[in-house]
Amino acid sequence: MKLQSAPNQVQLPKLLPAPAAPAAPAAPAQAPAAPGDQIQLQQAPAAEPAPEPGTLQRLKTAFFKEKRVEGKDTEGSPFMKLMFAGVCASGAWCAAKVIADIAGAPSLGAALTTGALSAGALAGGYVLADLPSGLLHHWADNYAKPDAKIGLVRKFAQQAQRHHFYPGKLGHYSVSYWAFPLSTVAWAPLVGAAAMGAPAPVLAGAIGLIGGMSVYGKFHQWSHMNQKEVPAHGKLLQKVGMAIDPRAHGVHHRMPWNSDYCIVSGALNKPLNAINFWPRYEKAIYKITGAKPDSWNVPEYKDFVDGKISKEEYIARSREMMKNFRATEMPARKEKWGIDASDYDKKPAPVSAPAPADPAQPVASNEPVDFSGPRPAHRVVKKLARGGAAVVGAAGLATIGFDLVSSGSLEAGLAKAAVTALGTGAAIVGMDLASGVWHHKGDNYGKHAQTLKHTKWHTNTQDSDYCLIGLSNKALDKIGFWPKWEKAIYNATGAEPVAWKVEPYKNFALGKISEEQLSEDLAKMGMPK
Repeated sequence: MKLQSAPNQVQLPKLLPAPAAPAAPAAPAQAPAAPGDQIQLQQAPAAEPAPEPGTLQRLKTAFFKEKRVEGKDTEGSPFMKLMFAGVCASGAWCAAKVIADIAGAPSLGAALTTGALSAGALAGGYVLADLPSGLLHHWADNYAKPDAKIGLVRKFAQQAQRHHFYPGKLGHYSVSYWAFPLSTVAWAPLVGAAAMGAPAPVLAGAIGLIGGMSVYGKFHQWSHMNQKEVPAHGKLLQKVGMAIDPRAHGVHHRMPWNSDYCIVSGALNKPLNAINFWPRYEKAIYKITGAKPDSWNVPEYKDFVDGKISKEEYIARSREMMKNFRATEMPARKEKWGIDASDYDKKPAPVSAPAPADPAQPVASNEPVDFSGPRPAHRVVKKLARGGAAVVGAAGLATIGFDLVSSGSLEAGLAKAAVTALGTGAAIVGMDLASGVWHHKGDNYGKHAQTLKHTKWHTNTQDSDYCLIGLSNKALDKIGFWPKWEKAIYNATGAEPVAWKVEPYKNFALGKISEEQLSEDLAKMGMPK
């Protein structure tokens, strides 16, 4: 059989000749086939394995890629953590300057006034952080485009749109992950304000504003988690109104999703709703740019925005409006953002039987504990914490030098330097205490807390050494801080720490046995002295 040869067959003559074929019936005479026209039945060459990434590429991936571990919060990449640590260190420096300004006031009255103004500015900045969180949320819901040129923008907007269809699938991520990419620039205004010598209330307001904006994602995550999974400190923040309450945020997830956009504390939602802020904001954006929000695709809501119907009438029409919304707008949004292709639309895999418990991880109180093995290290987090402390310390030393050089007299320079040194030291100790609380929480509370196999090293007569910088550990251990802290959390929320799986330690923390009795009981269980 003869086939027309294709241009890319010019290399075929180099192949081995085909085996002889049986004689075919006579056919009309024609020109003999050229060797290049013979088709060889030969396997295609195996695909070459992908080249191994180079050292530079591996380092780049390790530095910029977040860490995903099954059953735990997705951790931010080292770069995300570094940026977030920079924000924390900058905030600590501003806090040190605030303390220094208060302590350096010329009189007690001036100190009290500065302190009161700073406290008010801190609270005001934190409440105000609700507004940028709402503006960002509103943009993602109404103005974002699926074909945005920046990949990070596309990803964020699609996640926000998908979230309305699957609010329980928000995911669990670390604070540094949620704070990114804001944390890449948030340190700049803090450092700038501190370096330019802004007044204490201004610095305090900046701390509250940027601090609130940095945690909005984590607070939003808590509002969608099962309350049994929310850590004890998260429940406490929700209870006192510092973190968005799940029931309050639920108003936003009632279709058509056009109110209650603020997700830090939620404190601004009611005032903004009372003045019809979002409809007026949308009209202003339309007049300036001509851009229409997706919320205007609902005719009833558009009539309300245009003043054709009252808010009461708009609410009265809601039941019928929801029918149309489900039939038209919801499918349109899914198609626009490709949400039907999401894994969330797939049926869940059958649940397999739970794996048997690991005998090395005690699940019942007073079960024998293996205290052998190396003490767990926290090298990376300790380096980050101590690096942040070093940044604050260096900034404090630079400020002290500036105070000494720029002051009119040696006495005045020394006085300013002493106050700055006091403030810097207080900021570093504050960072140390915060790292201890964070470390203790990670070991003892929440769905992703460490196991007793890790926590056992802190479970001694003082449950000690949680502070990562290390300056506060001895003082806290001396007063038995962590057992008292655990008891306070238990009394406030009912949450028990992992460390209480050791029955003698739990009894000591609750005041049922003495420290001497605890030492004897732990020695019998095998804890090294």
